[in-house]
Amino acid sequence: SYSGPPAAWTYKSISEGVSSLHPKRVFILGPSHHVYIDGRALSRCHEYATPLGNLSLDLEIISEFRNAGSFSDMDLETDEAEHSNEMLLPYVQEGRHKNLAFLVGAIEKENEKAFEKLFAPFLARDDAFRVVSSDFCRW
Repeated sequence: SYSGPPAAWTYKSISEGVSSLHPKRVFILGPSHHVYIDGRALSRCHEYATPLGNLSLDLEIISEFRNAGSFSDMDLETDEAEHSNEMLLPYVQEGRHKNLAFLVGAIEKENEKAFEKLFAPFLARDDAFRVVSSDFCRW
């Protein structure tokens, strides 16, 4: 079945303050399935074009993740071809938060703890909203 209505309600409740959550940052993690990625990848874009206008990315935090050395950079072709995150972007278009999108590829068992340690401080914050794309739904 189609997941759009419950997803829209969830995002709407955040932007309207129905939820107790008032995020400053929205983290979107989506699976890579167009190219093989060993670990995690970051966009090199400053913003994404959506049907509702351009969506700015949080370049400050992206830079922190990039400097941690645990990410590869997506080339533009991969970034544009991957739709697991793209499908969610219009939902987070409104709001006064900053946005980050990560592409998650294969993570070897021995690297899982490092992945967790890297993300945990950011994702545990009260002002962070986390979205994990399963990419099981289609428009």
